[in-house]
Amino acid sequence: MASPISTWLIDDDDTFRDVMTERLRLCLDIHPSSFPSCEEALLALEKGEKPPQVILLDIQMKGMSGIRGISEFKKHASQSRVIMLTRSNFDEDIKTSMREGAYSYVQKTAPPDEVINAVTKAAGGFRHFDQATLAQIIDGMLLDPQAQKKFGLTERDVEILKLLARGFGRLDIAKELDISEGTVITHLERIHERLNVEKSTEAVAKAIRERII
Repeated sequence: MASPISTWLIDDDDTFRDVMTERLRLCLDIHPSSFPSCEEALLALEKGEKPPQVILLDIQMKGMSGIRGISEFKKHASQSRVIMLTRSNFDEDIKTSMREGAYSYVQKTAPPDEVINAVTKAAGGFRHFDQATLAQIIDGMLLDPQAQKKFGLTERDVEILKLLARGFGRLDIAKELDISEGTVITHLERIHERLNVEKSTEAVAKAIRERII
């Protein structure tokens, strides 16, 4: 009988860690080591703990972010395969995670089986993306990579346009991006100017038409 897949779960949400730990135990007979931060997991490696086969890693955490954590784990646990398990569905987070060395990417809103599939596939040397993430990657391939530069828009401008397209208001955008409403307004003013429109609805329509989002 094959040995259980050695797994670490790194997430600052205590409830989520408890739920995911139980799910891994029931489905794969895995008893993962659980850490509330990248810093604590890295400290365990420094103290000589054996690197796991698979690391389930959140992106948005207090202290060191998951994205920065990827590169740190690559230094200290180069054979471990990092699966981003997160609520973030921003295209830039997906792309940056993969550039930094993440092996797979699964959104927390995906069906539970997606996480189980990702762990078993990673242990076997195969990548896995949940359906929503895969759709975003394909959609991203259809975007015009020069359109953003053509209109002089920043990555943050594009993030705000995408949130506007999802129906977010200014306050909602501020909370989602952890910035002030004033900063959102400043971005919106620049977006309107660069796209030569007067309303946010017009900005979204033009961004879609120009394949910016």
